[in-house]
Amino acid sequence: MSVPPSTMSLLEQEQAAAGTEVSRHDVLGAHFGREDSAVRDFLVHRIEGYARHSGHADPLRECIEGRTER
Repeated sequence: MSVPPSTMSLLEQEQAAAGTEVSRHDVLGAHFGREDSAVRDFLVHRIEGYARHSGHADPLRECIEGRTER
């Protein structure tokens, strides 16, 4: 199962834009954006999101491949 190139391109663009914005601030407590978010809070939110969603496809992959990674 592959991800459409357009989806990957959008993800890469979002990651690049977020990285650029974060790199503008030397202090994790600095605030930015429309929601006046702290850089620290933004980074924690991204890490939590990746951690939460990274395993969602595992059950589907295990069904397709017929094996588990335990």
